[in-house]
Amino acid sequence: MGLQQFFSIVKNHDGLLTVDSVSGKGCLVKLYLPSSIDSPSLLNNYSDNSQETGRRIIVLDDQDYILDILTEILESFGYSVTAVTTSRELFEIIEDDSFKVSELKACIIDQTLPGDFKGYEVADKIKQIYPELKLIAVSGYTDSPVMSDPESYNFDDAVLKPFDLDILSDKIRNI
Repeated sequence: MGLQQFFSIVKNHDGLLTVDSVSGKGCLVKLYLPSSIDSPSLLNNYSDNSQETGRRIIVLDDQDYILDILTEILESFGYSVTAVTTSRELFEIIEDDSFKVSELKACIIDQTLPGDFKGYEVADKIKQIYPELKLIAVSGYTDSPVMSDPESYNFDDAVLKPFDLDILSDKIRNI
């Protein structure tokens, strides 16, 4: 079974997946599924105690299932989410005359965008327009230099895929 199908099954069953990883030691994957159809989604019970309900986050990822997962997670944290699949869509939003950087908490940018800019190239262009805008890099590649040193690539922080709710929440809240 491919990763995309796995995430789709978990999401379609209102489940939750967490991953704890220690370099060189391995990882612990926890899969939570409701015990019955009548059980509420686990995300409904998750609270990050955010004081920023309604603040907007833009997510750039070329994979629709990742956008769906991140949108659901971020909305459960209280954020308004705009999901885009290309850097072009992202720049159309932030270059629009009605765009207000003060209403945006952050942009979350995948590092691998086939047929598009690399994530760090998108970050460079954004920082030229809005140096104060907070950017979070995301990737499933643990050996990526961007993920180990995001500040050197114009990111404020980085989060590895698959997403751990606590880590994601803390990084967004603290940028």
